[in-house]
Amino acid sequence: MTVDPASVGFSASRLRRIDDAVARWVDSERLAGAITLVARHGHVVHRQAYGMAEIETGRPMQRDTIVRIYSMSKPITAVTALTLYDEGLYQLDDPLAECIPSFADAPAAIKSDTGWDLVPQAKPLTIRHLFTHTSGIMYPSEDDTPAAAAYRQAFAQYRDSDLTLEAFTQILGSLPLAFQPGTDWRYGWSIDVLGRLVEVLTGQPFDVAMKERVLEPLGMVDTDFWVPPEKAGRLAAVYGPVEEGPQPERQRREARPQGLRVIEPSAGSPYLCERALKSGGGGLVSTIDDYYRFAQMLLNKGTYMGQRILGRKTVELMASNHLPAAMLPFNDWPTCAGHGFGLGVRVLLDVAQSGRLGSEGAYGWDGAASTYFWVDPKEDLTAIILPQHMPCTGFPVAQDVAVAVYQALED
Repeated sequence: MTVDPASVGFSASRLRRIDDAVARWVDSERLAGAITLVARHGHVVHRQAYGMAEIETGRPMQRDTIVRIYSMSKPITAVTALTLYDEGLYQLDDPLAECIPSFADAPAAIKSDTGWDLVPQAKPLTIRHLFTHTSGIMYPSEDDTPAAAAYRQAFAQYRDSDLTLEAFTQILGSLPLAFQPGTDWRYGWSIDVLGRLVEVLTGQPFDVAMKERVLEPLGMVDTDFWVPPEKAGRLAAVYGPVEEGPQPERQRREARPQGLRVIEPSAGSPYLCERALKSGGGGLVSTIDDYYRFAQMLLNKGTYMGQRILGRKTVELMASNHLPAAMLPFNDWPTCAGHGFGLGVRVLLDVAQSGRLGSEGAYGWDGAASTYFWVDPKEDLTAIILPQHMPCTGFPVAQDVAVAVYQALED
């Protein structure tokens, strides 16, 4: 149920610019479909589905369409791990090897005058380093470094989804770190390792712990690491542009037909089968209503519908910047300009430097299929957009929606 936007300080007519923003992408055949939601002061003021969940069958996007949220899994994993922090089971700066010994001897790859050297950790890899992506644990890349080469070799011989989380992290612990822990920021499998930490500390499979601690208390009934048969007809397909490669900003925003190709159909999707690896870094599917419950819990400082998930001060710690000034900007992604990084989320530090409307202290994260959510404590609002479009780089539909949300505020 949505409320009158004016009752929570929005202009109803200006809020409809969200529809215009998404329609430009859908009508020009650059986006198959999306679902959007905006809430303020605990009330939903906008929730809309656009376009198609599956073009080939004419199935439209709907409120209950299930989508792959990819890296928007990371904040949910971070919250799951922080419930254990609230219970006093670890401190952020505890060495990771105390719980997962395989990381004790992981060397760091350091550039030297003669090339690259593998050296012992100067300071132990900690749990905080996992939350903040400063661990040196990376995703496989084509970089010309010992760490990248070791990752390519290690994961060339099997599919990571065939591994258990325990076996997966055992392999990661045997590989070199991209740098000395705590000295740089590198996107990677750090949050997946955090999922293994949850298993070690609870004695439960990671997905079971996540369900008991976060998903079930919040009523997130459609969020899981796979889509069971009775829900398979609700899974959206993933699309991408027919044209390959990045396009200049001007060309990307031109309202001209482009055409789409299927990246992953809904039928035959690997998400229709339960896989051994429960990837807390990118393995969840969800719906707009489910993710709203999670986002509103964060906005409410850890509680939703009478269910306390995290302590108020724990949410504040999660949404604080944990990176030193010398490490900023932490990467060159346009969406991260003006931001620091908290515990599993980026945090807006400088609105002007970000080049976008927003508030200092707003935080959130996105996913590989162009999904995005953020929480703005100053404006007491949260917003979510769930397309299924890859790649997300050079595809600013979420930023267009964010502008449409903020320009509609009146009070």
